[in-house]
Amino acid sequence: MDYGKSLTFVFEDERWISKFAVGVLVTLVPIINFATYGYMVQLLKNVRDGHEYPLPEWDDFGKFFVDGLKFLAGFLVYMVPVILLSFFIIPIAIAAESGGGTGDALAVAMMCISCLVILLSFLPMLLYPALYIQYAKEDQISDMFRFAEMWELFKADSANYLIILLMIFFVLAFIASFGMLLCFVGVFLTAWWAQLAAAHMIGQLAQPQEKPATF
Repeated sequence: MDYGKSLTFVFEDERWISKFAVGVLVTLVPIINFATYGYMVQLLKNVRDGHEYPLPEWDDFGKFFVDGLKFLAGFLVYMVPVILLSFFIIPIAIAAESGGGTGDALAVAMMCISCLVILLSFLPMLLYPALYIQYAKEDQISDMFRFAEMWELFKADSANYLIILLMIFFVLAFIASFGMLLCFVGVFLTAWWAQLAAAHMIGQLAQPQEKPATF
């Protein structure tokens, strides 16, 4: 795993400016920006397959949009328990506020459900690299629920898997926030770069050969 490469590969492409600029513009348009997730899937595939310049062209927008929509649909399934449990919190909170002999019991129940919601919310985050890799195999939502395969992926390279999670949700997120210094507009640039860097890292993880982590 070459993490430094993931941070710089974008700028090695001769056409990186136009490719990057289109990506930033697409991220700004609601619904249309679903295509960015499909674009990241293609980037992952290119890295996995060893392309020298893996940053894709935007010449297959329809496929990017469909893949992005399908990936988000699969990802949303993992959020269903969180959404359903969240609906229980509001009525329980209202009932607890009304007082009565069951007020304390309801308050405890609300705290337990809230803790469960928080824990379940972490599941999609922990599976984030695996979900992308699984979808990129055959572009099928069903592959995102092959838990045995995801577990094997984790066991095969758990150290790099955990490093990638840390890089995505802490290091890249921190760097992306610096875009706020550029009159807020810059955040769209740094956020898109962070997404591309994350996809590149996940693509390396998907490669069949094992590589030691380097920076």
